[in-house]
Amino acid sequence: MSGEFARYRLRFMCVAAMAAAVLPFAAGCYGLSEMLTPYDLVTDGDGDGSLETATPVTWRGDKAMVDGGISIDQATVAYMLSFLPGTTMVGNFLPPPSEVDVYGLGRLDAGDEISVGYYSLLERVASMTPMGQTEAGQTGLKIAFALVNERSEVVGYPAAGPVYVGEAGEYFIVVQTGIEDARLPFDYRLAIGRRRGVAEPGSRAGVLLLQFDGAEDLNVTFPGSTLNSVLRVDSLPPFVLEEARPDFPGQTERFKQLVRDMVEYVYADFDVTVTCELSEAEAAGHYDVLVFTSVRESEIGLDGRALGIEPKLDVEDVDRQVGIIFVESNSERRLASDFYAFCAYWATVAAHEYGHAVGLFHTQQEVEELMAPRICGVSDACRRGLKAMARAPMVDSPMLIQDPALYLGRVLGFRDPAEAAAIREGLADLVPADDWQD
Repeated sequence: MSGEFARYRLRFMCVAAMAAAVLPFAAGCYGLSEMLTPYDLVTDGDGDGSLETATPVTWRGDKAMVDGGISIDQATVAYMLSFLPGTTMVGNFLPPPSEVDVYGLGRLDAGDEISVGYYSLLERVASMTPMGQTEAGQTGLKIAFALVNERSEVVGYPAAGPVYVGEAGEYFIVVQTGIEDARLPFDYRLAIGRRRGVAEPGSRAGVLLLQFDGAEDLNVTFPGSTLNSVLRVDSLPPFVLEEARPDFPGQTERFKQLVRDMVEYVYADFDVTVTCELSEAEAAGHYDVLVFTSVRESEIGLDGRALGIEPKLDVEDVDRQVGIIFVESNSERRLASDFYAFCAYWATVAAHEYGHAVGLFHTQQEVEELMAPRICGVSDACRRGLKAMARAPMVDSPMLIQDPALYLGRVLGFRDPAEAAAIREGLADLVPADDWQD
């Protein structure tokens, strides 16, 4: 154990001991002893970190209880310390999570529905801090508990909302901690519920509003550039194309339309409406917003490297999301060689951020994949091809696979294949096929 890690762990144990002494709900801290047990950073010390070695749950009728805890390693200690006043931890340089707990639910039938209630002492402690009160912090635990099929594919997040099982087979609850997406299980008690013979729920469909005229009274809270900082955004100036690309005068409306068409193209297989009209979005009821702005990231407190940002990953597409797309000048983003390439560049950014708004994580792929952490850079700034969504391992997860068709098909629903084909054909008419080659 390194001296730095030992110091982190000692500080954390002191904080946990103080919390247990002064908080009235400390008596219900399930899994605290396991959480404070040193964890082997190389091997799976408790032997349940895979589907093959999953701990089977004991069903009593259609209910099961699970008590556990994720042992403290360097990554989880650093993350918890980031909630303390005056502590600055830079997440990009922390190690990935190293422990996973897996619980076998046994065979589920098509038509079953799984839900999870949870309790965590440390989640309650963290919720009292400024970071814990951000939208990302408030949904951290819900992200930690994933319903996974026997192919390691994430089916849904039953702590955020009931998850319908559409295919019979073996299923598991996977519990993991991590830095990037504010997952915070540590100690936990899970109450797992199963309903049988449930009618397949109707998908809610997706509606995305692309907003180019700025935003007043935005009131969106983001995690800041360091893990213990909080960023509140109240308003944003409108997007001005000429500020980003003075060589595209008079092309603003064409830019908006092409970006809209290209984002729709990326989501052509799913029941997603992309619009630039507020009235159309409001008529649909539930919708997400991406605000295009000419402000630079550094002007609102970010580190100047973001292309776009969502306040949280909205698993199960529960809440309306308001993300920001930063289109500004004086950056590598001007390298797009022509107007179509420029539109494709920013449509890809918008499609990526919308993926987060409906529950997709970053994937362990190169820049060719839509949900890769770095979807655009100097090397591909001149490319015209839109990125595709692919089945891929999730970033910061030792074992989970993200399949957009499986997940989005359940949450948003599929579009009629003929309509999907028409969307693709319509964009092909706008942009000659040769322009989409790498």
